[in-house]
Amino acid sequence: EHFEQMVQRQNAEALAGEKLGWKITPWLNLDHNFNFYPNLTDAGEYRLDTSTALSTQITKRFSLNTTFTDHYISQPLAGRGNNEIVLTTGLGVTF
Repeated sequence: EHFEQMVQRQNAEALAGEKLGWKITPWLNLDHNFNFYPNLTDAGEYRLDTSTALSTQITKRFSLNTTFTDHYISQPLAGRGNNEIVLTTGLGVTF
């Protein structure tokens, strides 16, 4: 593949983050993570991502899963938004 006028970004970044896992009940789990990437090349620019997942076990092998994810960049490319927000749902299978 070849893309015309492709903007390349080359930056040094740091990483700070947290992860949380909580078994609310024997059949309900909550997982959360947050990552912050300050740009070391261009001061003041940063990006972050966060996600929160809720998993409900419905049988010994199956679970219902819902996840909320947000990706944020302080200085997006021209014509792009700062946030990408995603909500996913699914059925999990344990082997």
